[in-house]
Amino acid sequence: MMAFALAGVPNAVATCGTALADEHFLTLKNLARKVVLAYDADGAGQAAAERCYQWEQRYEVQFQVADLEAGRDPADVWRSDPQALVSSVKGATPFLEFRIERLLAASDLSTFEGRALAGERAAAMIVEHPSDLVRDQYVMRLADRLDISPDRLRAAVTTARTRPHTEPARGSQPPTAAVVDRRELDALRWAVQAPELMSGRLHANLFADPIAREAFDALTSWPWHECLEKASPQVAALLQRLAVEEPDEGVEADERVVRVVVNLVEASSRRLQASMLRENNPRVSEVKSLLDALANARADEHWNAAGTLGRAIGNVDHRVDGTARGT
Repeated sequence: MMAFALAGVPNAVATCGTALADEHFLTLKNLARKVVLAYDADGAGQAAAERCYQWEQRYEVQFQVADLEAGRDPADVWRSDPQALVSSVKGATPFLEFRIERLLAASDLSTFEGRALAGERAAAMIVEHPSDLVRDQYVMRLADRLDISPDRLRAAVTTARTRPHTEPARGSQPPTAAVVDRRELDALRWAVQAPELMSGRLHANLFADPIAREAFDALTSWPWHECLEKASPQVAALLQRLAVEEPDEGVEADERVVRVVVNLVEASSRRLQASMLRENNPRVSEVKSLLDALANARADEHWNAAGTLGRAIGNVDHRVDGTARGT
């Protein structure tokens, strides 16, 4: 939210660690008719598709997505290029269009097989939209992009519609392109590239994403070469990608490790806070106070203080010991 304000986009709000819900739109509908999602949109796309379209109809809002680089949040973009953050909002696209464009960008469109597979996966996304007219417009646009007959794509959409509702949509992401929270990726990257610096700083419960948690479990269970052999293909692909990514420059390794762990602990602690709110836990105010102090320490780059606050959150309630563990 601060990044948007500093970039000159003042009408920004934060969900404060909780998922988007009807309660948010009950308020937002009175303030704006267009809502731009500007956080982990890839992950949100898989979980919120149906709700997104329901919100558009129920609250009469237009739901769009800022085209942020995958794995980067607004603060990251603002630090490197404030104008790019503004442009991502001005160029926001409808939710379905964003998902399809990301799918096509990750697909091999140079072969017949690649285009056919992309068409099938896009059909599984298109079928989720409640409007026949909107679905058909996307079918025609996609047919032109993939050089496939519109009638064949319409048939693919119809086939996707007849699948049982409980069946997951067929791979909106290629199996090797797991989309994981940036903070969890940062922690895993350091665990892969500098395990001696991360030793004892991480716990499986800090990872909310199942792929990230499986990757962490693999790293702590087997030597590196066995990780790649025994882990699932998706996890192995993620670990291989992290192993060759360029490390961050300009910050001492020890300080960077503390930053990475503090950011991960803060995310885990906000999930803890949301859980305590749902359970009406009387100690939630204490967690909120510690989280606010942690966020302030992080913003001021007082990383040692932030680490101490993270450990304090983990000690608030014995039931959550380990959930906010780290640093």
